[in-house]
Amino acid sequence: ALQYDGSDDYVRISDDKSLTSSNTLTISAWFKKESGTSLMGIVGKGTSDSNEEYYLALNDSQIYFDVGAEGGPYIQQNASIKIGQWQHISAVHNRINGISSLKVYLDGEDVGGTTINPSNTPNDNDYPISIGSRFSTSLNQPFKGQIDDVQIWKKALSDSEIKDRMYRTIDQSDPLWNDLSGYYKMN
Repeated sequence: ALQYDGSDDYVRISDDKSLTSSNTLTISAWFKKESGTSLMGIVGKGTSDSNEEYYLALNDSQIYFDVGAEGGPYIQQNASIKIGQWQHISAVHNRINGISSLKVYLDGEDVGGTTINPSNTPNDNDYPISIGSRFSTSLNQPFKGQIDDVQIWKKALSDSEIKDRMYRTIDQSDPLWNDLSGYYKMN
């Protein structure tokens, strides 16, 4: 796991077309968050709200997942964040017939909530990914705590597919290996 100080730490990963999807996407990670009421970025892709492709963040009591510019589609939902304890998070985007459905799973359980502005068009950009901050070009909404085992899938994983992969290392024997676009173990 990597430790983030909430002040000036984040990881920047060069863009690759495999990390972009305006129709289906899953972001998964393990985190151990320190207390803070402001949003703290786990994974972001973009340089500003106007060009953001996706963003997954949380604070002490809410989870936020956004796949569009300035108005979504997004979901913001109350959740039981355990300060100083490891938790698993997965954010899933599935777009069918111009309508986005967003779900967030905490420790394998759907946190509920409603997708806001589901017919807004998701962004598609060629900016780097940031882990531990919202934007890849400047520190914004920095994470304070630890992040580990970040996965970006080009598939909207089901709840059972998320639960099946939470506690194990993904390798080429996994039947969904070809749907895994990015795997950052943070070792």
